[in-house]
Amino acid sequence: MGAGVIKGKTSHRGALRAGRTVMLALCVLAFSRAAGAAPKSIIDKADSLYERRYDTKNVYEAIGLLEAVTIAMPGDYDASWRLARIFWFLGDKAEGKERIALFERSKQFAEAAVRINGRLVDGHYWLASSYGSLAMEKGIFAMVFAIPVVRGHIEECIRIDANDARAHSLYALFLWKLPGILGGSIGRAIEEASLAVRLEPENPVFWGILGGTLEAGGRYAEARGAFQKVLSSPLRKDDPIEDEKFRREAEAAIALMEGK
Repeated sequence: MGAGVIKGKTSHRGALRAGRTVMLALCVLAFSRAAGAAPKSIIDKADSLYERRYDTKNVYEAIGLLEAVTIAMPGDYDASWRLARIFWFLGDKAEGKERIALFERSKQFAEAAVRINGRLVDGHYWLASSYGSLAMEKGIFAMVFAIPVVRGHIEECIRIDANDARAHSLYALFLWKLPGILGGSIGRAIEEASLAVRLEPENPVFWGILGGTLEAGGRYAEARGAFQKVLSSPLRKDDPIEDEKFRREAEAAIALMEGK
């Protein structure tokens, strides 16, 4: 199903391996439906594959496992928000109309997760991310209507767990990119981004967002320091390609601030 829209191809051997894994998952699920939740072994396997998402065949396999769960157990929260995360990841890597299709899939799974359990963070986080990304692809009118929805789900994340660094970093990005007339605020964005790096100081993505907000606020020395944190952070094993992109962006931002 969803794997059909992933860019790139996997090998015949990889497809067969993914198929065998999904069939095994379906067999396990057939004996687990009475428990009311997906076996932890399947969720853990999907997480392990996602952590190696730089290899496309791992993404195919993770989607197959998680979609098998949603077929056998339509009300499974853990599988739903993870599918929202994967399809957002794919949408962020895609181009053109494919981005819209993938972000739409992400939004659908995130909406399902929130319906299943609105008291947990992940569904709200990925719904905010997918809804906002989808609106950006569709244009200015969609973005205007999306603002209260995206803000509401980010704030719900923080209400549920005030120490979730992802939510604070996402809020910083939202407040930074949103025009002031529509509720954006560079000052508040800096506060949220600063909190994110205090909560999770090893994440180069959070440092990059902090650097961007500081630069937008004219605090160039501090911005350079934040971007240097991106450059000095060790490459993440889960997505080293993405980290290389962050490093290039950090280097470009430092160069543009030369003399400021």
